[in-house]
Amino acid sequence: MQIIADLHTHTLSATHAFNTLDEMAAKAAALGYAALAITDHGPAMPDAPHMWHFANQTALPLVLHGVAMMYGVGGQCDGHKRRTGFCQSRLRALDWVVASIHSPC
Repeated sequence: MQIIADLHTHTLSATHAFNTLDEMAAKAAALGYAALAITDHGPAMPDAPHMWHFANQTALPLVLHGVAMMYGVGGQCDGHKRRTGFCQSRLRALDWVVASIHSPC
């Protein structure tokens, strides 16, 4: 199986991740990925970056190191509830939204 994209990643803007956007795009290019989605945790999560982080995503490049970039948010699933911390109009402005279960073991 050939992996062509990673659609759930976190930059160092999340407190548990370690790489910059540029480092991640360079690695994605080295791995031959066509696309990379940046999905730092949204305001519903304790380690989320400031809301301005997401508002400023519109200033970021759409292609970096030859990799198509998508900018979005990682949300939280609690049973049947899905939370991002964003209103619907803000969600529509994002390229990508991914929902995950973030509960302690």
